[in-house]
Amino acid sequence: MKKENKIFWIFMSIVIVVLLLMIFFGEKSFLKHTKYTIATITSDFHYRQTTKGAGTDFIFFLNNKKIKSGSSTGTFIKGDNYLIAFDSLHPNNNSIFQVNVTDSIYVYPKNGWKLKEIPFKVDTTALKRQLKKW
Repeated sequence: MKKENKIFWIFMSIVIVVLLLMIFFGEKSFLKHTKYTIATITSDFHYRQTTKGAGTDFIFFLNNKKIKSGSSTGTFIKGDNYLIAFDSLHPNNNSIFQVNVTDSIYVYPKNGWKLKEIPFKVDTTALKRQLKKW
């Protein structure tokens, strides 16, 4: 085997190991630092576009900063508000639940709620189960 081929395969092996570690620790971070807030659906379900994959787009706010994201699963109504879980260290890691809270009265949290602080009734067991699937 040529020296260039060996260097290439060593480099690729290192990249793969680093990516696997990032995935593993990213999932742990999400489950360890989970907070909840409200997201507003900004689009109907759309199929793959040039810049986005298929799904529904939504926004939510943390510390007065707008965060845009999307979900490829679930059925959501444009303009309605839904409960979302996010990694408080990396808010772009998030998961939206099919818990429509549009008619609920609440104050948006500046930094998100912990599970016990959510001001409306939710099935916490179902939320935890869905997060573990994430």
